[in-house]
Amino acid sequence: MELYSDNIDEQLEAAYRAAIYELSQFELGFKIGEYNPLLAEFLIDNNVSCWAFISPENPSSRQLSVEENGKRHEKMLEMLTGGGWRYCEGVGKDAKGEWPPEKSYLILNIGETEAIKLAKIFGQKAIVTGDLKATPKLVMCM
Repeated sequence: MELYSDNIDEQLEAAYRAAIYELSQFELGFKIGEYNPLLAEFLIDNNVSCWAFISPENPSSRQLSVEENGKRHEKMLEMLTGGGWRYCEGVGKDAKGEWPPEKSYLILNIGETEAIKLAKIFGQKAIVTGDLKATPKLVMCM
């Protein structure tokens, strides 16, 4: 049995907050709590009122194999396309480079409650959400 301390959760939260979330297709990156005018423009141009950035990879912040993460990525893609969601592929990057980049999805016009439900299906501890204010926020899911 593994024991977890509050310190580990604080360290994880700090890592999530320091991460860089990118949409390479649009040359757009953003960080938690920082207003981003390029993100605001993207949201307006795409008629987006709310959004969530979610990775299906590495549930509970435990690193899985490339193969297993690939399967999880495909499963989320199936759920998004089957549900009619608009999305963009992205990647979450550890600011210190100690954790491999995680393939993710920026899901457009998904409310926070629904985004948390989706994240929980994939065992995620946290997601990034936002609205037209273009200031991303960290939302803990577990």
